[in-house]
Amino acid sequence: MKIAVVGLGEHARRNTLPAIAKANCLELVALQSRNFAETISLADKYGGQPYRTIEELLEFSCADAVYIATPVGTHAEIAKLCLNSEKHVLVEKVAFTDIGDAAGLCELAKKKKRILFEGYMYFYHPQFLALKEILDTGELGPLHRLSASFGFPHLSIDNIRYDPLAGGGALFDAAGYTLSASLGLIPGDSVLLSSAIGHEIGYQVDTRGCASFLKGGVFIYNEWCFGSNYRNQIEIWAERGTIVVPRAFSKPESLEAVIEINQNGKTRLVECEAGNHFVLMFNAFVDACDIMDVTFNDKLLRQATLLDGVIKNAKHFRYDG
Repeated sequence: MKIAVVGLGEHARRNTLPAIAKANCLELVALQSRNFAETISLADKYGGQPYRTIEELLEFSCADAVYIATPVGTHAEIAKLCLNSEKHVLVEKVAFTDIGDAAGLCELAKKKKRILFEGYMYFYHPQFLALKEILDTGELGPLHRLSASFGFPHLSIDNIRYDPLAGGGALFDAAGYTLSASLGLIPGDSVLLSSAIGHEIGYQVDTRGCASFLKGGVFIYNEWCFGSNYRNQIEIWAERGTIVVPRAFSKPESLEAVIEINQNGKTRLVECEAGNHFVLMFNAFVDACDIMDVTFNDKLLRQATLLDGVIKNAKHFRYDG
């Protein structure tokens, strides 16, 4: 598949451009960002034609699909342009900040017979696939609770995550990881119980939050944070044991991840092979486009619906970090 990349920020430079170069199923044919000099430099490194504008890229490139890695606040407009140009779209998480945009663009993708795919790369790592298999076997009995948490120390204040005009904030960054976990693991509809969004004094964006749901009879608890000790974990409490999944969401490709299963005071480690979850995500995207697997469009909309519920029902609070 021929792919174009729109947005060449730190995440693209550090993670996804190298992954595209490693993915045998992809050919990078076009790049675009606001900084044309950097676009040229990265095109020299990774290949592909540099473009000054998205419109030029869509008109003149031969791309079958576009990967959108721009700030979250720009995703909806760019995705609409790409879908109207008959391109498949892989959009960075969180895909969209507004449920209306998500619903409208999923409908547009259906009309255009294109895939709209949200880039939660951890879904495709051997660790997450092993966790899903453990749960699907039912070996630990019915599930009672799933908790997911993702947070990290504050970054530099000039980081785009702290720019409210670009869609910054913990909700549109770290929260999506935790909210998406139950979608990939627990069947059934989600019923929101409560949500809260915190704003640390001195910052222009939200910096922490939590939400609880019921899903398929399982209690789901999610927590996310900017300005905390690093935490990146899923925990599951079942009838006949507990599961701890360290480094659940983000991990280096060299990491041989594990899953901890605790039963009757004994701990068993399930060892998982290392893998580049960005490469694996791109492979899954190409496969979805090849067979027009529209369940990915539906998954994106379910994730957006969860996020919308958190936003609309949240209690807001301020705190001094």
